[in-house]
Amino acid sequence: MSDLLKNLLLPVVDFIYPPTCISCEQRLSDTQRHVCTSCWDSLERVSATDHLPVMQQGRFDEEKAVARLLSCFYFEEEGPIQRIIHGLKYGNRRSLGIELGKIVGECVKANPDFRSAAMVIAVPLHRIKFRERGYNQCHFISKGVAEVTGLAVRTDILVRTKNTASQTKLSLEEREANVGDAFVVTRGREDQVRGARVILIDDVITTGATLTACAKALRDAGAAEVLAASVALAK
Repeated sequence: MSDLLKNLLLPVVDFIYPPTCISCEQRLSDTQRHVCTSCWDSLERVSATDHLPVMQQGRFDEEKAVARLLSCFYFEEEGPIQRIIHGLKYGNRRSLGIELGKIVGECVKANPDFRSAAMVIAVPLHRIKFRERGYNQCHFISKGVAEVTGLAVRTDILVRTKNTASQTKLSLEEREANVGDAFVVTRGREDQVRGARVILIDDVITTGATLTACAKALRDAGAAEVLAASVALAK
């Protein structure tokens, strides 16, 4: 569709189907996209000294794969952040991923542990799931992080080789077994990881099993340190 046609049609579409907040379904103002200001303001922020991130960091420390953890919001079922991320993952709202990524990027910039990273890598989807969904939501979050931090987004480094079952209803042990060997570094890309500090990007951290599996693959390829950043951390 040409830009001229878009400019003619979009006001008509917005009049007939006014854009609404994907969380509360209230009509959005002309300056708002996807989510209203009230719902953004209602999201509970994560502090690095809170019990949950400290506990999750302890899990990562036991595995010795993810060196540092950073999350922006707390994830609660049926809460606004779940509806926002659901809209990103299943509603084809790719620009929302970039918007969320910019928030993550600001958190990364403010955290001195993350400042000397060389690249950001999104947790990859298996090719079958990518074909079904049409995009990887974490890639768009990574693009938002990159816009804020200036770091390169690398989509050619980490590959998901197993189309694993959904993690949603699995225990911690089952999650770890499910994704344990699901990721590898692309053959021939090891030299681009060796000695580097890498930031892994995910949408929601629940137990950290997926990020741990990704980090182990990167560490096995020679990464000096793997950091993890996410939009949300599950309560």
